[in-house]
Amino acid sequence: MEYRNTQLEREMIMGCVLEGHQANTPIRWDWMNPDYATIAFLGDKEKSARKNIVSKVARNIHLYDDKVVFWITSDLSGESYPTETDDSIAWLEEKPDLPAAHDPNQYFRDRRGIFPATYFDLTAQGKGGFNFREYVPAVSYRAHMEGPTHGYHRIFESMGNSSAKEVLLHAINDTCKVKWHVTPEGRKFIIPAGVSVYEKAAAMVLAMWSFWAQICRLDNPQQFMLIIEPDKDILLGEHESEFKNHIFRTLDVMRSLSDEITMSLMLSLETMFPIPELGIRTRVYLQTYQSDFDMLTDEHEEFFGPLLYEEWGKGNSHVAYIQDSYTGESCIGELHPDRIRFAEQQVTHA
Repeated sequence: MEYRNTQLEREMIMGCVLEGHQANTPIRWDWMNPDYATIAFLGDKEKSARKNIVSKVARNIHLYDDKVVFWITSDLSGESYPTETDDSIAWLEEKPDLPAAHDPNQYFRDRRGIFPATYFDLTAQGKGGFNFREYVPAVSYRAHMEGPTHGYHRIFESMGNSSAKEVLLHAINDTCKVKWHVTPEGRKFIIPAGVSVYEKAAAMVLAMWSFWAQICRLDNPQQFMLIIEPDKDILLGEHESEFKNHIFRTLDVMRSLSDEITMSLMLSLETMFPIPELGIRTRVYLQTYQSDFDMLTDEHEEFFGPLLYEEWGKGNSHVAYIQDSYTGESCIGELHPDRIRFAEQQVTHA
């Protein structure tokens, strides 16, 4: 249950290399290097090649190590594959909080509090149509022997016969059996379709919670790539809303994990939110449509330059503007899936 970020475990870094060009000069971007642990692909799911690019990356890495790649996605195509049921949340909730000596900044305790509070709040609004905090203004639990879901469970049981109680107890039960589909591109949690944005967001939070709990359960070092690919209806809307804050807080836990363990976070999105809010380092801009970021404005065409739009005009939907938001370096990238390849390299340390 301790987080690992040792030099030895970061010696061998796996990744896929994107080959770009700028004035005919090849540029390599290897985002599984510890210094490039976060990447976002922004592009419409129909008009851009975003989904094909991300799928090729995932497939390449999964072929090398079938324990690396995890998806949280709204793409229903993975539903045809067999499932594994994960009980890591329930397993972890039977454990006490970490001692202060092992978790001085209380990352573990904070995260095991963020996930259930957010998940139950979104579920209450989505499936029950009620305000969770009116029923559960606060929760306490025996931190020396259990996790917070035990405290929530005791409160839910005391609510009497009501639809709210039924919704919340069912939500707890769902944490004990989280389904991941085993596909040729990695393990996929499928965000359900045809439900409210609150229910979609609750499912996404449950998946992140399950992924984190699985990491806490490991005894041996393991590299990970987590791909998060939600429908854009979850991410559109007022950025300052409580709903968007729920999404940001849980995604930020995933982002911070990329600093602590050998994990890369990849966002595959149709919206700009929450790429800048999370401080995602490598950003790949493809064609957008009906998004919170319009690539076709005069202002953006001037910023990104004519070459990008000329390539799109030729039908080259895999051409992108690639930017390192930390250094400010950028290039126009030729990201055809056929040119994305796997690489393993030795990382040197100063």
